Amino acid sequence: MYNEEEKNYKYDAFISYRHSELDQFVAEKIQKYLEEFKLPKNVKGKSGLKKTKIQRVFRDKEELTITNNLEDPIVQALIGSEYLIVICSPRIKESVWCRKEIETFIKFHGRNKILTVLIEGEPEDSFPEELLYEEEKVVVNGVETIRRKEIEPLAADIRATSRRRMCSLLKTELLRVIAPIFGLEYDDLRQRHRERKVKRVLTATMSAAGLGLAVGIAGVTSALIINNQKAEIASQNEKLLLNQAENLSNKSLEYLEQDRRMDAISTALSSLTNYEGIDMPYTAKGRYVLTQALRVYDIGGTNKANNQFKTQANIMDMELSPSKQYVMAVDKADNLYVWDIATGRLVIEVDKCDSNICFVGDSMVAYFNKDGKLVVRGAGDNKEKVIAEQTTDISSFNGNATGSYLAVTDREAVVVYDTANGDVVYQTEKREGVEIVSDLIWCEDKLVYVEQDGDDFKLKLADCRMRRDVYSEVNFDSIDSAVRLGDYIYVMGNVVGENIMEGYGVIVAVDTTNGEIAWEKKIDDKFINNFDVIGSEEEGYVVFSSYEYLVCLDASNGDEYNSFAVSDGIRDFWVDKKGNGQLINAEGRVTSFNVHTNVTLGVDYYLECNITKIDNIKFCYGGVIALPMISNCLITYSEMENQDMEAYTPDEELRDFIAELWSMFEDCTEEAAELGLPNSDMIASIVYIDENVVAATYLDLTMEIYDIAQKKILKSYTDVECAPVKCFKDEKEGYSYVIGDSWGYCFDKDYNMIADIKCLKHVDVENGYLVIGVDEDSLWKLPIYSLDELIEKAEGMK
Repeated sequence: MYNEEEKNYKYDAFISYRHSELDQFVAEKIQKYLEEFKLPKNVKGKSGLKKTKIQRVFRDKEELTITNNLEDPIVQALIGSEYLIVICSPRIKESVWCRKEIETFIKFHGRNKILTVLIEGEPEDSFPEELLYEEEKVVVNGVETIRRKEIEPLAADIRATSRRRMCSLLKTELLRVIAPIFGLEYDDLRQRHRERKVKRVLTATMSAAGLGLAVGIAGVTSALIINNQKAEIASQNEKLLLNQAENLSNKSLEYLEQDRRMDAISTALSSLTNYEGIDMPYTAKGRYVLTQALRVYDIGGTNKANNQFKTQANIMDMELSPSKQYVMAVDKADNLYVWDIATGRLVIEVDKCDSNICFVGDSMVAYFNKDGKLVVRGAGDNKEKVIAEQTTDISSFNGNATGSYLAVTDREAVVVYDTANGDVVYQTEKREGVEIVSDLIWCEDKLVYVEQDGDDFKLKLADCRMRRDVYSEVNFDSIDSAVRLGDYIYVMGNVVGENIMEGYGVIVAVDTTNGEIAWEKKIDDKFINNFDVIGSEEEGYVVFSSYEYLVCLDASNGDEYNSFAVSDGIRDFWVDKKGNGQLINAEGRVTSFNVHTNVTLGVDYYLECNITKIDNIKFCYGGVIALPMISNCLITYSEMENQDMEAYTPDEELRDFIAELWSMFEDCTEEAAELGLPNSDMIASIVYIDENVVAATYLDLTMEIYDIAQKKILKSYTDVECAPVKCFKDEKEGYSYVIGDSWGYCFDKDYNMIADIKCLKHVDVENGYLVIGVDEDSLWKLPIYSLDELIEKAEGMK
């Protein structure tokens, strides 16, 4: 072994890795981070440093055979490298090259300068044996033997479900690798890294606040002046951090107003706890927005923003699974994502796949992977199942609702695969002059598509289980949906004319027993966006929507049964077997209807949506899901399930009080004038909070907290929901609750609003709970949450 103390190294580190896609990706990132890493200034002067900069890192671009020849370029690079960094995954154990590199490095430098980065798999499956064991000589009963000694290599762990998360972990975990190269302890470098973050936060906040602060005064010798400067700096830092906390609170409120609830919770939590490792001071606004975002005082009844699903780039479109429990999105960077809407869990993430994708069943997706193979992948499954190796000719594919079959076409023939084993279960022969001109649509276990033979179009129903085909002549060349009711399959498509204004929709009813068309209906001047069939074979209805109309047809003959005109564009609808349904338009407004009447009713209480520009919005499992215009996130809306909520039965006195809340308003114009309130002629209500402080609410829905002794407005609030008529005082905490017939507000001791609560009817200060409900017959009890409890709830949602 060479003398390490006397060695002059050509390279600071040698990166050993398996030349597979993920391992190479990480190796490239590590090389870049190492060569760009700058040692903090306050560490450069530390004694005992080996170096102040990482200058050269060796990473072989190709997997080359390594020999025992000392002239071998790889051997030379290993000899000339001070440290060996090994990228560990289950694949590296299979690499003869990597294991030879480790052996060679140990031969010349020993084990103490080997650093590892775990990127995938468990340690026992991902570390080569050369790193887990070393041989040592032992003497037993006078006999010298070789024994394997188990060792634990130093590892940076960056295992993650996505490359984006992996890169994020790498920036901090890599300090474990960087520290030994500089001759530092990991904790020391981590602390300096944190201090740099502190400085960055304070600098950014200083810029945002428009403040200038001198952090060092050269040439000052007076201790008194230095202490004053330190006090001033501490005071300025405190103000800067307070400004940062306020800025975070404002940003959180902005997120909340955009329905980005999870961003609002995360940002509000940072404003109240710590931001980038820096402790933040308390602000009332931070508490207010955290309370509102957590929806701890929400008793349900309205679908509100609940969760959000983020992508790396802006989303091109979203698609729901057959049960509407899973949602799939592809962003402009061609990354594929699938979430379980009920749990909010990301169950599938694929980097850089073809944008041609589809659901196969409810929780599997099919797509072309990076190798160009057609694969399927299930929710929570990290492995792809290859369905077709040769995919250059595949123009479209689609999976059925049960997940049993995946149909593909090259426009000349159709092949149906069994997704369980990849076997071909149905296949058509190519015929000269015959072309498949539509997408493949599944209707239960039947495959529907359109063939063109010369000037003739035929609608084809392929029964994959029975291996028989049914042809029906039809005069349109594309289909979008197919639904079965009894012996009939109803097929919907759109025809685009020479210009888009000449397009129209077509619906065809096909009798599956004989393959004949029962009826066909052309929808003049309307494209069909959504389509469904309800009822029974004896009394069924075909329901479809265009941009501005919802139309109901008699399923037996195609005659129009009813129609509804809706403004602002229909995005989606649902309808039950009895004909009751709801539709949602491009502004997020929900309208109820019944197919047997021509009456519609707006249901504003159903959905509370604040998105100003919606690209797409659909009914989904448990509520609604929306894609904002030009956005990298989907937003789900659902009713709140508050686990702390208890049904509450009031006593007779409280019942009477709640019943009479609406009638407690009195004309207080004279009193307002006597108290010197501004705009006394616009006064709606006056509620005493303290002896000299009132909450004055005006007809323009503004509220002022007014000190009548000083004739001074202490706080002012706009857009309040009601005029309060009663105040409950929590003397211990210093909180004041003012309530009206439909809303309530909570203020802290400085009259900052820390919560506004819909339908607050009563406050039991002594026992620590609120009574919330629509009226005296429908009431719920909820605890009054402390700040620590709110923070704990928010942290539990990370």
